[in-house]
Amino acid sequence: MKVWNQLRMEISNNASLGLDPTLYEKEITRESSGQFLSLSRHGPGSCLHAIIDLLSETHNSLVREARKLCHLEDSDYKVPLAELSESQLALCHPEKELLPLVLANCHYTLEKGQQTVSSYDHEAIERELSRRFFAGKPRIQTDTDKYLRRQHQNFIEVLNEVRAKIPQEPLKASVLSSMRSMLRSFTDVCDAVYTVEIGLRFLGKTGGHPQDLLLSYLTVSLKMDQHISSTVAEALKENRISQCTATWQLLTCWKSEQMMRKGQDPFHRLSEEFRDKLTSVERKQLKVFLGLTDTEIFSLELHEILQLKTNSTVEEGFAPHWDIRSTMESHLEEKNIISFPGLDHLPEEITLAKAAEIWRLAVEFKH
Repeated sequence: MKVWNQLRMEISNNASLGLDPTLYEKEITRESSGQFLSLSRHGPGSCLHAIIDLLSETHNSLVREARKLCHLEDSDYKVPLAELSESQLALCHPEKELLPLVLANCHYTLEKGQQTVSSYDHEAIERELSRRFFAGKPRIQTDTDKYLRRQHQNFIEVLNEVRAKIPQEPLKASVLSSMRSMLRSFTDVCDAVYTVEIGLRFLGKTGGHPQDLLLSYLTVSLKMDQHISSTVAEALKENRISQCTATWQLLTCWKSEQMMRKGQDPFHRLSEEFRDKLTSVERKQLKVFLGLTDTEIFSLELHEILQLKTNSTVEEGFAPHWDIRSTMESHLEEKNIISFPGLDHLPEEITLAKAAEIWRLAVEFKH
């Protein structure tokens, strides 16, 4: 908070950082939105991104100049951001270290009938600064992209952290229906997903009271009221923190359903291994199963599998050759969810390779 408030005007003059001009108009306070603490390329979280970029480049430029001053070639010595220690930073306290160094290299000349004239040995100051504070320091490897990607790749870990700290329960059918009817706009759905994901990241670290309202947590605890539209607020008004993972599950699935209706691919990151087509026989078998089961729960859980467990970068991810019935049973058991009706009628020979097509069929069957 203090760093941003001291550097925001300098950041505003650095066009290369590409920050939204409205973000550096105000200081960050304890009353500011929690979004400022969530690393992002856009919105309040981009302020944190800009600070990291500016400070890292300032450090790296000082290290490069110090090596030039010592007539040394540039070094490949770099340290990733996550492994950086304080001793490896180019740090110099302005009053305790810089001022004494400058005064030690200040010379005074007194001539008869003249005022005392002071001069500074700038080369000596530069050499001392370089020797004491910059020499031997590594350059910082600003790998923020890794953390931005991790937000998508490892969201399953966020959900697991929330479930470990806060007992979770499903949403009532009436709430599911109400949320869908309120969030008709695709923009509203995207905003709701983004808002709830920020809340989940904080809840996964801090925990929360299960019976507290999720909307109250977002607006009061995380100070996000100015970033939540009235439509999104209305859609979330009945949801409790004990239902936050179910809320996320519904919102992401509803977003994909809307994309499908618009003719867009809701699984654009999904590997081709999970996109095989269903045969006419398989479609008939699945329709029998869908007529016996709870299609709402099935579509929500299958969507979660497609979104979180089919990525090759995720540890213990699911494989396309696994049969879909056993996989679903394993997924439900992992979440401590009682198996839903009719699952034993899901053909064992159908594999996850056809999961995307099965989900589309289930959504069409629902409506």
